[in-house]
Amino acid sequence: MKRIVALLLLSAAGLFAKEYYSKVEPYEILTIASNVSGQVTFADEKKEGKKLDGKAYVKIDDKLDRIELNNVRKKITLLKNTLKLNEAMQKNYEEMLAKKQTNYDNIRELKTKSLIEKDREFYDLVATQNQLISTEKEVDNLKVQINDLNLRAEQLQKSIA
Repeated sequence: MKRIVALLLLSAAGLFAKEYYSKVEPYEILTIASNVSGQVTFADEKKEGKKLDGKAYVKIDDKLDRIELNNVRKKITLLKNTLKLNEAMQKNYEEMLAKKQTNYDNIRELKTKSLIEKDREFYDLVATQNQLISTEKEVDNLKVQINDLNLRAEQLQKSIA
């Protein structure tokens, strides 16, 4: 009986209590972060704690990235022009090499030509081959530089966005 009376008193005391405690936890926790570092130029604090729409909540200074992106695009254009010129030079060297190879093959077996003339033609042929190889290396190097700059431009565009 004492137990029943104690239970009734406790429940009555609970009914007249003026403070209630409960633990409230958020439905979903979101962390706003940026993949790039920089000075925050704009933050819409009115949207804090609310559902975000398509507009930016935080804007980070991207002035230097935009300047660098512009410079990278200019470099790509210049390198592409240089690549076209080097490819034209490569074609010319290939034609020169074919002619010089034919000339050297024609005089190599002649008995009327001196050894000095034959050697001169050979050295000229080898020099042209070396120029062609050098130009081919430069063409390949320019292609690598253009690919690297295209990648950098994509990185900058992503950073700015």
